[in-house]
Amino acid sequence: MRLPSLIARAALLLLTSFAIPISAVDVKHPSTLVLSYEYVSSSTTSTPSQLAIINYDPKSLRYSLTSWTPPTSAPDAKPDETTSTALLRILLPNGSSTVTTLSTFSTALKQHVNLYLSTDGTALSASVTSIKPAPPTPEEAAYQAKVARAKARGKPIPPRPKPEKPKKPKKGTTPTAIPVAQKPVVPEEDIPEGQPRVVFVQEQPGPSPKLLSRAPPVVDADGNEVVRVVEAEKSFYQKYWWVIAGVVLMTLVGGGGGEK
Repeated sequence: MRLPSLIARAALLLLTSFAIPISAVDVKHPSTLVLSYEYVSSSTTSTPSQLAIINYDPKSLRYSLTSWTPPTSAPDAKPDETTSTALLRILLPNGSSTVTTLSTFSTALKQHVNLYLSTDGTALSASVTSIKPAPPTPEEAAYQAKVARAKARGKPIPPRPKPEKPKKPKKGTTPTAIPVAQKPVVPEEDIPEGQPRVVFVQEQPGPSPKLLSRAPPVVDADGNEVVRVVEAEKSFYQKYWWVIAGVVLMTLVGGGGGEK
């Protein structure tokens, strides 16, 4: 990486760390994180650009996204060149970075900003991933059609319909199961169009090794450890030679009497 790129990257990280706009300060979300990105290219030097400003509460893990400016195209791309495979580096003010591709920020995909937090709520690392959204349910499709008609006519957006509660069975009758297709679907938390979902990954304590206890060493008068001499293990005959000798002696001495 060239020297001008390093200087520009350091300047942007310092400015985004200390010169956060007043509108980005949120009382409900005391912690603020500024994400930046830069293109990974060996031919040209890329200047870091601001990606997002995230205000979050480390305890409740609630957040508000005050700024989101994803990249659209590579700066050194040719008109007839595919830029979806261009690599980008996601930067944190602490110097941590991860790598992703430009296709991650496609408008046809749903982006997830993954923040990895320490035990005290400090952001250790961040990454951006994307998934293909699931097809809407019939209820969701009908609601989206109503929203589109309301926007076209300049009317207020209608609220989401509340999920229907299953009816209580009458006394003396067996309750019937609701078919899966007719079960009320509770929609997820609304996210503005074109904005990502922020996912928090908290640090968890990992397994710790169990060290074997060792008896205190034996030392001499000078404080030096006395090396224990380990005796070689004796063989079977070395251990029980006296038993074998006794059996042989009793056999010889106490032999049977001769014929009369």
